[in-house]
Amino acid sequence: MLNDDIVFVHSSSTLDVRGTQRIHRDVLPYLIEAAGRFYARTGQRLVLAEGWRSIETQESYFRDRYRQVKVGGAIYWASAWWVKRAGKAAAAKPGESNHGDGVAGDLWSGIDASFKSAEHKAFAEIAADLGWYCEGANFGEPWHWKWERARVRTRINVASSDYTPIPELERALTKEVDTVIILHSSDGQGALVPDAGHVAFAPGEEGSMKVLQGAAPLVLEIPASLHRRILLQVALRSGSRVLFLVDGGGYALLEDRKLSVVTDMNTVNALTEAQVATVPISGAQFDALAKDFA
Repeated sequence: MLNDDIVFVHSSSTLDVRGTQRIHRDVLPYLIEAAGRFYARTGQRLVLAEGWRSIETQESYFRDRYRQVKVGGAIYWASAWWVKRAGKAAAAKPGESNHGDGVAGDLWSGIDASFKSAEHKAFAEIAADLGWYCEGANFGEPWHWKWERARVRTRINVASSDYTPIPELERALTKEVDTVIILHSSDGQGALVPDAGHVAFAPGEEGSMKVLQGAAPLVLEIPASLHRRILLQVALRSGSRVLFLVDGGGYALLEDRKLSVVTDMNTVNALTEAQVATVPISGAQFDALAKDFA
């Protein structure tokens, strides 16, 4: 059952989320940290192919991979015996998969290739103290990893980080709500506006934003690091031109899925005057973007 403990996972400079994926909120910070370590070790973004799985999806997987028999089956479910179809992968009985609890993830990026791949070994080394282990080793799936709190040796102080999910913000980012959300951080003010993405505004313009909405919007105080992640995510989803301000100086323009360095300040000023979104990013984020949009 989907509840408030099952939260969205968003792509970042080190984490590549395929489709719409969710995971348990307690697991999220340890997934993000593991992705950062994996990128630092391999130079690859960690691909999350599947996280939380509904019981309906699990039942669909099970029925596709198993067939019902009258007697002699290996698995008893739904008042019947079942055996695995030839050539099909194994699947847990509906209601018994760790995906259903949001504590398992199917990971790619070479981790899935084999138990002996360099990427698989690297992730096993860097993620073990974060509570991750390859549960798939028990049934031949190198991509299937489970998180257990009891295995965590390096704890993340979630309260002092931007790892804690904000449900209203997550729904806005995935376009599940139709309301304006005003954001405040030490980086400045902005608003998530339906069908317009992130809109920056000066402190004195907040009243105008409320009038535009026609009702009191949700106002959130968030860390600057989270504000920057939101800016980056919205920019990458929009498909429009984005001007990146890289920490330490320097600009880069993302246009038509191509990233180029901008050294001419006249060009920067022209883009700013044209109201092209400017997103501050770290050097590591720039390096990741440069690989993705090479």
